[in-house]
Amino acid sequence: MMGELILKELHDNVLSLRFQVGFLLALVLVSVSAFVLSANYQRERSEYFQRLHQEDDFLRKYAHLNRLGPVLRARRPPSPIMLVRGLPNEAGIETLDSNPMLELFPPMDLASIVAVILSLFGIVLGFDAINGEKERGTLRLMFSNRLRRFDVAVAKWSSGMIVVIMAFVAAVLFGVLIMRVRSGAEWTRDDWLSFAATCIVSLLYCCIFFSLALTLSALFQRSSVSVLA
Repeated sequence: MMGELILKELHDNVLSLRFQVGFLLALVLVSVSAFVLSANYQRERSEYFQRLHQEDDFLRKYAHLNRLGPVLRARRPPSPIMLVRGLPNEAGIETLDSNPMLELFPPMDLASIVAVILSLFGIVLGFDAINGEKERGTLRLMFSNRLRRFDVAVAKWSSGMIVVIMAFVAAVLFGVLIMRVRSGAEWTRDDWLSFAATCIVSLLYCCIFFSLALTLSALFQRSSVSVLA
């Protein structure tokens, strides 16, 4: 019975307009972000090697012991995990001269999409999952078949989690594919582990928002109140 309930809720969620719009929006945004960040990675990588070459030329021609201090500065190459920008680097004169707009308005990465779009996607899926059916009268019809409230709640939570995971994994996989093809960057084992940890935390973040929305849907009688709560 539980499996049938989960399949029924999963079927309703997948065919709903809100899932289809949210799924396509997440897919498009992550894909565009991967495309833009891959181009930025190629530019930053080219500038990084160009600066190293210029510093080597300067050291060979003009450097001596009194000048090595201000010239030799530790430079970190751009991270190949460009889909997650992380903490911003300090904006130097060279960066502002090359493209100041990237420092003032950085492109959206996976963390930004998760924080804004996918968290909202979880709220939209769950805010009327229970009280919405009560308003439509379908919840009373389900309970007339001797279903327990706990079973219905677990089925709605499980199906919602599956839908959120589906949208997140599909968007991330598509973004990684674009990123690897566009940039050609080689990831090490540590890079894969770091990206996997970031994805797990991001997915938990989305699931928490869906769980909170579903809980509010069970606590409040009307969906118009739970969406505002």
